[in-house]
Amino acid sequence: MPGWGITPYYEPAREVGGNFYDFIALANERLGLVIADVTDKGVPAALVMATTRSVLRAAATRLESPGVVLARVNDAPVPDIPSNMFVTCFYAVLDPTSGQLRFANVGHDVPYWRRGDGSLHELRARGMPLGLMEGMVYEEGTARFGEGDHLLLYSDGLVEAHNPRSEMFSFECLAALVGMAERGGQPLVATLLAESVRFTGEGWVQEDDITLVAVQCEALPPPEATRTGSEAEGWQSLAELEITSTPDNERLVMEQVATAMADLQLPPLRLERLKTAVAEATMNAMEHGNSCWSGSRASLTSGRP
Repeated sequence: MPGWGITPYYEPAREVGGNFYDFIALANERLGLVIADVTDKGVPAALVMATTRSVLRAAATRLESPGVVLARVNDAPVPDIPSNMFVTCFYAVLDPTSGQLRFANVGHDVPYWRRGDGSLHELRARGMPLGLMEGMVYEEGTARFGEGDHLLLYSDGLVEAHNPRSEMFSFECLAALVGMAERGGQPLVATLLAESVRFTGEGWVQEDDITLVAVQCEALPPPEATRTGSEAEGWQSLAELEITSTPDNERLVMEQVATAMADLQLPPLRLERLKTAVAEATMNAMEHGNSCWSGSRASLTSGRP
């Protein structure tokens, strides 16, 4: 996403694990951010996580509210989760244009949000982990990111790592490191991993899965109302389309739209939405204009998103 940096890291304690992170492309160019942890390791945890991920992705594409999405996920797999397991999860929806983050948390480690002014905050929202009880209602929270802000999503595998003296890495240490984060997501993740090696020692045997997702806001686009003249004039004509006003010819329009937009390398979801919108407009023009017109004409323009 322009103006944003995202750095994920995942290291299972065994061949497979029960942690996962995910990114979900949503409508209106928003992004779903997920991090979750099953209370077990190995193959059983991986199977539960695979089911949870599938249900979450399906719910996220249909429902707006993070709390409602997690409630749907909770109710769907509850009968299939073994009694000795449950899933903690943090799910957020990011609007990269405004910087708004809307989130829900069901028992997962609280993410850290470092503002550009150096202040450190926790993104808190209450909720019981997935798989324990049906019919749960989950609290939601919001945050608005600005230039230079960092967000760290993480699992407990890092904070609960032990050194040779049986001391834990700890939440306090993690928070201090996030508070000193440099600009850019990669340095933060690299710093955390380097500090964990220094703390545990080279001979450390990993006890739990470790998952990190660092998100940084590098720059937000200017509001539409305050854009300069040069930005407002950044539109150009890409193609002019003309077709016969005949049923099903809107398919030809969709193909021509895809061809005209090829050089812009739009995200697949955005391109499909554009093709659908132009096809709908074309069908309306043919249906309501047939008595006056024998053809349908359209012009595609493009500018700064």
